[in-house]
Amino acid sequence: MSILRADSIRDRAGTGAPDFPNGLTGNVTGTATGLGANATGSDLTLSGNLTVQGTTTTIDTAITAVDSLQIDGSVGIGTTSAESALHVVGSIPNAPTKFGVHVGAHSGYGVMQFTSDTGGIIDFGESGVDSAGRIIYTHSDDALKFNTNNIERLRIHSSSINVGVPAIFKAGLAEKYNNTGTTLDADPTHNISSGNVILCTGNEPNAARSLHLTGIHSMISSGESVSVTVIISPNGTGTITGLTVDGAGQTIQWSGGSAPSAGASGRDVYTFTILKTGSANTNYEVFGAATNYA
Repeated sequence: MSILRADSIRDRAGTGAPDFPNGLTGNVTGTATGLGANATGSDLTLSGNLTVQGTTTTIDTAITAVDSLQIDGSVGIGTTSAESALHVVGSIPNAPTKFGVHVGAHSGYGVMQFTSDTGGIIDFGESGVDSAGRIIYTHSDDALKFNTNNIERLRIHSSSINVGVPAIFKAGLAEKYNNTGTTLDADPTHNISSGNVILCTGNEPNAARSLHLTGIHSMISSGESVSVTVIISPNGTGTITGLTVDGAGQTIQWSGGSAPSAGASGRDVYTFTILKTGSANTNYEVFGAATNYA
């Protein structure tokens, strides 16, 4: 075993660095060039620049305590031909188990998935402004919320949509209706999620029927309202004289001051405007009207 002690080592001409064709182990300070494929060791500390001409491969490497990392060019993850500032190629599982932001492809779609027990947030900020615009999903109430100017404007629940500002639609609106396929007498209970317009078919055999609406009390809050239209074939007999909201009977305030009579033929169209005035299922005001079309 030999030991070489020297303050500096140069090549034979004394003008450049020596060549180590079989590699070099230990601690090296100064300028190292031409290390090729045989540079090995446990620690490498550089006080200057590191230039790599080729492919850099890191295996099981953790990068810690980085003040800043500046990349001049595009970054590709899973690809060697990045087409944008950050290009991610690869798949993500159907249901990731680790919290964080997962980016990749699934079932042919490009996916960005936020995995958390609380929810996820996408922010649209300005210089010095945290969240000028924001999209939030919260798991606690299964709601998707849209904020502009840091104020919630729209909330979509699993069974309803709440709009917090005047809505402007640039095209026509289509609304589904609930075709019951039978008379109101045979099917008097209807969930609001099936549609605000209820079409009953067949001649009503009995007078003084009650309409039972469900799904309203949990959908709207005090100070909010909902309108329901019911179309029946009265056949000179059938009328709607009562209404319940999620099992609670309501008093109908009729247009003209009294309940309408049945049309002799055609269709009777009933409209009910339901205002929620408190938290109890009896805290409602209901306004009703009926018109015959024949």
